[in-house]
Amino acid sequence: MVSRSITGQHIEATKTPDSEDEIALDPDVLALLLRWKEQCADSSEHWLFPNLDTGRPFHADSLRDDHLHPAGQTIGIPNLGWYAFRHTYRTLLDDLGTPIGVQQKLMRHSDVRKTMNLYGSTYEKTKRRANTLVAGRLLPVSMKAASKATIQ
Repeated sequence: MVSRSITGQHIEATKTPDSEDEIALDPDVLALLLRWKEQCADSSEHWLFPNLDTGRPFHADSLRDDHLHPAGQTIGIPNLGWYAFRHTYRTLLDDLGTPIGVQQKLMRHSDVRKTMNLYGSTYEKTKRRANTLVAGRLLPVSMKAASKATIQ
């Protein structure tokens, strides 16, 4: 359940009512998180990933600067940050054919336009597959056979 957010030193309610929601977790992901939780010291406020020194969550900026950016440099993704994961998640949801309303809820957006216009992209392979499916519906069978013979 997402019921609060932390920005810098401020722990507060989520940004919008739609951000406060239950999270549907895959059972394998849940098992990994529960194993991790067993290894972490418990904090008074029951954070999932408490900092051992403070008992509070790690600062997102520090995690990004100290861990994500260096990892991104190593694998050739400069300035790797948190939004890269959200964009990738949205792209994968779309590629799997997840209805946009479900994507909106999974990303906890209050407006579907944010989901559609700001997040995600399309895999080149998916665009080609879609174009091939459309061409398959529009072109006569004889024309498709002739074009395949020309390409080969």
